[in-house]
Amino acid sequence: MSKVVYEGLELRTYTAGEDHEGICLPGVFPADIKIEWEFKPIKGEGCAAVSFARKEERAFHLVYYRRGSEEDRAFHVCSLIKDEGNRVVSVGADPLPDLYPEDSGKELSWYRMTILKKGRDVAFWINDLEILSFHDDGMTYGEMLTGGNVVIRQDGDLAAEYRNLKVTWI
Repeated sequence: MSKVVYEGLELRTYTAGEDHEGICLPGVFPADIKIEWEFKPIKGEGCAAVSFARKEERAFHLVYYRRGSEEDRAFHVCSLIKDEGNRVVSVGADPLPDLYPEDSGKELSWYRMTILKKGRDVAFWINDLEILSFHDDGMTYGEMLTGGNVVIRQDGDLAAEYRNLKVTWI
């Protein structure tokens, strides 16, 4: 049986600036969770990410929107990073379109994001399309990560909106 353990967050045009600013959700979440939210990039360059199972210096970091360098804009990928040595443990194609100056003033799309962390497995979807998955053996990339904090963050000059954030204990 699942139980919603956090629901909220409606942010309009959150701009990160130069720092790796973030919003740490209140509380420590269990090991097996489903994180859902909607994301809409508005303008600017930078990246958007979610850190989860965060405890002390260890966490998973899912970078799902990266538009900083020329290389980032040329080839879009989502990356799952495990903090034990800052290793990229899974990569998948990022289907989100670039933002262009001519998009200014247009109504842009919302994208449904879902992270599922259950046992040793992590998976990520955008609009119900599976983007990446990872099975953590607890040895290759360090000890298995369990419960912890969830942080929504972005950097660079990216301006984005977030809504309908929900964390469910599964």
